[in-house]
Amino acid sequence: MVAFAARDFPKTVGLRDGATVTVRPLASTDTVKLWDFFSALPEPDRYFMKDDVLDPATTARWTSKIDHDRALALVAVSDDAIVADGVLLKQADPARRHLAEVRVNITPGFQGKGLGTVLIRELAEIAWEADVEVLGFELVEGVQDAAIEAVRGLGAFHVGTLQGYLRDPNGEPRSLVLYQIPLGSWFKF
Repeated sequence: MVAFAARDFPKTVGLRDGATVTVRPLASTDTVKLWDFFSALPEPDRYFMKDDVLDPATTARWTSKIDHDRALALVAVSDDAIVADGVLLKQADPARRHLAEVRVNITPGFQGKGLGTVLIRELAEIAWEADVEVLGFELVEGVQDAAIEAVRGLGAFHVGTLQGYLRDPNGEPRSLVLYQIPLGSWFKF
């Protein structure tokens, strides 16, 4: 299994509104900044995450045990604060080593400016260089609709919907939609 390699970072990236951010890999010194970032996200954005990001032990673990064989996190920084993160998670078992999951979170003030697209493109490039063949996205219908549109705009295709698979804070069913971007040999064209 090829490790993820974060080359050519940090990068200064321009957004649609003219603002700039610095995109770089998550660092061991980012523990407090990462917790501050997740704390600044609205509760609806955090509710469906797979980890308890408000537990300081979670962000401490992620910044102290950086393992590019398994995962690579990129952060976007503005005014010394993390305003977005994108994570590429490689599957470890032999049957799924060709797959990687992508997760992206963006603070409200930076949403709708193309930052998610920038992070996904950077992560796709890194995945392709690590011999990943398919990027997968799990998104909550009716909650993460802007993210669904963003991945579709990047060429992701819908591979399934798990109807009522999740429950929102009010106990109402929410559907989990699955999208994939195949990388393959044509990715660089």
